[in-house]
Amino acid sequence: MQAATTVVTPCYNDWKSLAALLPALGAALPEEFGPLELLIVNDNPFGAPPEPVDSARFQRIRVLTLTRNLGHQRAIAMGLTFLAGEEPGTVLVMDADGEDRPEDAARLLQAAREHGSDVLVFAQRTRRSESLLFRLGYFFYRNLYGMLTGNSIRMGNFSVVPGALLRKIAALPEIWTHYAAGIQRTGVPYIHIPTQRGKRLDGASSMNTTALVTHGLSAVSVHSDRVGVRLLLVSQVFIAMVLSLMMTVVGVKFFTTLAIPGWATSAFGLTLILLTQLIITSFFFVFFVLGSRTHQSFVPARDFQHYLADVLVWKEPAA
Repeated sequence: MQAATTVVTPCYNDWKSLAALLPALGAALPEEFGPLELLIVNDNPFGAPPEPVDSARFQRIRVLTLTRNLGHQRAIAMGLTFLAGEEPGTVLVMDADGEDRPEDAARLLQAAREHGSDVLVFAQRTRRSESLLFRLGYFFYRNLYGMLTGNSIRMGNFSVVPGALLRKIAALPEIWTHYAAGIQRTGVPYIHIPTQRGKRLDGASSMNTTALVTHGLSAVSVHSDRVGVRLLLVSQVFIAMVLSLMMTVVGVKFFTTLAIPGWATSAFGLTLILLTQLIITSFFFVFFVLGSRTHQSFVPARDFQHYLADVLVWKEPAA
């Protein structure tokens, strides 16, 4: 019997969108992809109880109820870790609001079949449907991410995970902070498939400016040790520049007639203050990097049970 394809989707009050998405997703994924299952991670456990959703193409539908709101990235980590204990077939990670298009899901799954069981397949956004302000912020985020980490990131959560890799991925502390950046940081093999961003099927996004900034900082924080080292090196460059400037002030004072009374003292004092601040900053980055190397992280495979309240079964395979 062909292994099932399990769709993992975090859901925060997007039940109407999810109900509209399932028939389209079922139509876009023919029988050749095997039986379909759905695992919904309810990221709003204190909201109104959701009405069960269904589609004929899905043989099993379950809902993970969390103990608290964890956010989009950690909800994905919860879903993947839960499935890792069941050893399923292929796992498709996508949003519940319809912005991840069903036709692109079929392309990702086909690419995963072609590349085998040891490579993740991510959707790479070539064209986005959000507002101009959002796209501008996303442009600055990608460039800042590149400068601080030395990596380029054009992928999000929309992806296909081979079942053979689930146990390894569930043991990565980095995915608890940011799924895509965690995969990139830990060197798990992956490829990109160009896709376009779809539009929401219902309602408005709950993502606000604060949540977007937090999401970006979470991606950068996955590379905290690398970011700390890069900033440390930058601070050393500035220290060298300030030392050169101090030597220039001393040279002008004692070996030329250009210095006016009081100028050298003021200039040397200001550069000394700046040098002191840079040295303190350098020590901060040193201890930051050392601390990040010894910090005990949250390991999803070990610790996820603390945030799992219940598993609701909305549909089971017919006997």
